[in-house]
Amino acid sequence: RIEPFNVWLTGLPLSGKTTIGDKVFEELQKLDIPIERIDSKDIRSIIPNIGYSKDERVQHIQRVGHLIKTLQNNSIPTVCSFVSPYQETREIIKSMAKNTICVYIKSDIETCKKRDYKGYYQKALNGEIEDFTGISAPFQEPQKPDIVINSKKISPDEASKMIIKFIKDKYIG
Repeated sequence: RIEPFNVWLTGLPLSGKTTIGDKVFEELQKLDIPIERIDSKDIRSIIPNIGYSKDERVQHIQRVGHLIKTLQNNSIPTVCSFVSPYQETREIIKSMAKNTICVYIKSDIETCKKRDYKGYYQKALNGEIEDFTGISAPFQEPQKPDIVINSKKISPDEASKMIIKFIKDKYIG
């Protein structure tokens, strides 16, 4: 039995959180351990009408924290990817979930805009989307992340390997 952990990937929209999180999840599945993948887009589809104001984001993260805690109480680690733009929301997760590994997917706005095939950044710049992180809403960089991945310089495969090594060294052995 392993100690449940929570990989928490945070960063700007389209920084690479979901792609890297999916790769980490796939690698952990190969270890034949129970594991769950939680991505913001999936949670927002089952809990609709959650906005993006600071208060709504805090409420959203509290719900996610409860889900992670429930999974961990059943010995199931998690891999989660959420913008979580406020230090406060990341602290909520750390207080609710055991063994949270904060992974900051660092990226600049220009790189994220290049990955934006749906045009969200342009819509935010045009004022069509309110509370868009990095444009009309803040992103507070994590103060002490466990791992920093510069997604402009490190491929998703390399990032996944770094995170898996950290997990194996600390929680799986």
